[in-house]
Amino acid sequence: MEVLLHKVCGRPASRTMTLRAAGPEDAAAFYALQNEVRAAMPHPEQFVPDTLENIARYLKEDLCIGGWDGGRLGAYFIMRYCGQDAHNYAAFMGIPREEWDGWANADSAIVHPDYRGNGLQRKLLEAALTRLRPGIVGIGATVSPENQYSLNNALASGFEIVCRREMYGGYDRYLLAKALSVTFGDTARVAAPSVCFAAARILAGHCPNSSSLFPPLAAVVAVAPERHWRVGQAHAGRVKLNLYRKQ
Repeated sequence: MEVLLHKVCGRPASRTMTLRAAGPEDAAAFYALQNEVRAAMPHPEQFVPDTLENIARYLKEDLCIGGWDGGRLGAYFIMRYCGQDAHNYAAFMGIPREEWDGWANADSAIVHPDYRGNGLQRKLLEAALTRLRPGIVGIGATVSPENQYSLNNALASGFEIVCRREMYGGYDRYLLAKALSVTFGDTARVAAPSVCFAAARILAGHCPNSSSLFPPLAAVVAVAPERHWRVGQAHAGRVKLNLYRKQ
């Protein structure tokens, strides 16, 4: 898949980047890009890095998309199939365990500063969605509340904030969900509506390891597909949660 780059190194450009599925042979390039980008972040704690060993395993077992500018890796996206593993974000959203196999983790999206401003995080996600394993009906993700760039990209891509909690051994994170649509005949419906009710349970504090720094939230959730979606309703491919703090 070719995408047009409008900006490179902060200057106008007009050339293409190739988005393609990556494999174990790309592990060193993924690891180097991760470390380079994290080192340049003003707040490195916003991103929890992975080991080379883990990245090589993801490239072998999961869905990984690399963005290549000629021979240079400029961006990548990792989607993990965690299944029944406790690291599946579905576990923290209260999704019944028998449904975990239908959920994938949007694990990480990395873009080198030279290529920012081209919407690559969203384009990488779009490329991954076309290659998802059959049976995946929802995607979970986490974002640091301080990482406004990635949070805005996630929200623009159809993710919704489920809750704010400690993750990864004490890091402050938003937990987000994106419900994918499935088609029955000519009608598109929101898949895995249980995410709505699971989110309601989570926000009331009934989720695994709910001993969080943050007070419980309550949720009002309505699922009613409409042509024009409104706050509190579901749109094909998105679930919107109304959130408010308990008084």
